[in-house]
Amino acid sequence: MKKSKKQQENAHLQTLIKREITLSQEILSQMTQQEYCMLTGAFDVHDQLQMETKQLLQQLGDLQDKRNQFIKMVIDHPLSDQNIIDLLDATDETDAETLLFLDKQTALINNIKEQEKRNASLHEMIHKKGKLTPSNGALRSKIVYDNKKKKPLLITIDYPEETSP
Repeated sequence: MKKSKKQQENAHLQTLIKREITLSQEILSQMTQQEYCMLTGAFDVHDQLQMETKQLLQQLGDLQDKRNQFIKMVIDHPLSDQNIIDLLDATDETDAETLLFLDKQTALINNIKEQEKRNASLHEMIHKKGKLTPSNGALRSKIVYDNKKKKPLLITIDYPEETSP
């Protein structure tokens, strides 16, 4: 059975979005690793990860441009994610799946932006206060213990943004 033009376009759009999702997941993973490297003082690894992340971000931008060009070609008017959402029919199974992929990509982009803020805040704090150690006044931590074995389950580290005087 041959797919209709709309089904082919939707399948191509889904392929593009799935590639964006995969790349966004890799970027978020690398950014989380960068945070860990800063916390542990592995700045050489952090710098390497940062260079790789920049390349991945460029690839993501290129993919987003491809998706936008494809959508512009298909719908033939100015576009935004809201335009795409308005054009898709949530009651249609294929369109609903595309909407889910768009939601997932949007959530990943938001997570990347939040991680970027965390990393920038941490980097700035390290730059101002020096390497993080338990005695560093800029670092506040809290340990959550297992109720039965009294072993640490989780250590949370709070490095709030510095406020300008």
